[in-house]
Amino acid sequence: MAAIAGKDIMIFFKFEGTARALALATSHTLDLQADTTETSSKDSGIWADAEVSKLRWTASSENFIEGLEGDYAALVDAWKTKKVVDIVTAVPSNITENPVPEGGWLPPSTGGGYTGKAVITGITLNAPETGNATMSISLMGKGELKALPAA
Repeated sequence: MAAIAGKDIMIFFKFEGTARALALATSHTLDLQADTTETSSKDSGIWADAEVSKLRWTASSENFIEGLEGDYAALVDAWKTKKVVDIVTAVPSNITENPVPEGGWLPPSTGGGYTGKAVITGITLNAPETGNATMSISLMGKGELKALPAA
């Protein structure tokens, strides 16, 4: 079994209508964490004991910016209005070795990947004197992160 190339995993955002990948992505992360409650007792001896009390997830995306309209403006609007966004993180259903397919990358409806609702906790615009303008998007999961149904 071959490893999945990092370039093939994308985050898709659903603003209005269908989910779509943000243009010019350079990196994505999905971070899964568990909060714990200590459950040590006299019976635990010298070793601490714990149980998972909460599950949480965050995601982020790094992208070049094509302009201050389009994806960037939609993200700022969603952040400003405190809108909950739907996301999917997966390998596109129309993945190819060629440039972006006509109509853009499409999220899978089944098979490997995860979907959930999130709030935008940060958008950072980086505009260096030399080089391309970029944006960093931070998301905090709102509720369960669900696996896409099996194919």
